[in-house]
Amino acid sequence: MITALKDLASGVAQGKLYFEEYHPSWAEAGRRAVRVLQRAIPQAAEIRHVGSTSVQGMYAKPLIDMLVGLEEGVELSPSLPELSRLGLQDFGEVIPGDRVLYLNDPDTGKRVLHVHVVPWRTESWYRYVDITDFLQADERARQAYIYLKKALLLRYEDRPLLYNPAKSQFLADLRADAKAWRASRETGEEP
Repeated sequence: MITALKDLASGVAQGKLYFEEYHPSWAEAGRRAVRVLQRAIPQAAEIRHVGSTSVQGMYAKPLIDMLVGLEEGVELSPSLPELSRLGLQDFGEVIPGDRVLYLNDPDTGKRVLHVHVVPWRTESWYRYVDITDFLQADERARQAYIYLKKALLLRYEDRPLLYNPAKSQFLADLRADAKAWRASRETGEEP
């Protein structure tokens, strides 16, 4: 693994659900990952740190999520050799329009980075951006999500595969609220 991506976050071990209180170092890790990914994927239209570690005050898995937007017709394939050299592994398309690469710390085996590659400024792009921006702006939504994460940790700590399905309805509602919030900002009207 290239030094530039070393020590981004403490990481998440497989087979265990684990969260930490917000660490200010996550913001710097996100900025560092943006710089590395910009060099590795020069054809990207935009690269952002997203997800819970990008939201100040959020309770999160200590895993940095990055979002890479590619304009229509632009391919990731020219960058795959460089991404592989950085230690990133291609997980493929997890959901249509969302290709995921990941990085495990070679010393601990813990997952420290996810890179989501999606079409830029599409529904796939805004699925990440809207929630991240909304949680950053709305304390009530952030606290509700923290409460849910803590409750689900108690229930699913040793069964992490059940965590995402258990929060799916909450996330669907959060996405709808975040999308309405973005639309209201664009039009200047209340959601």
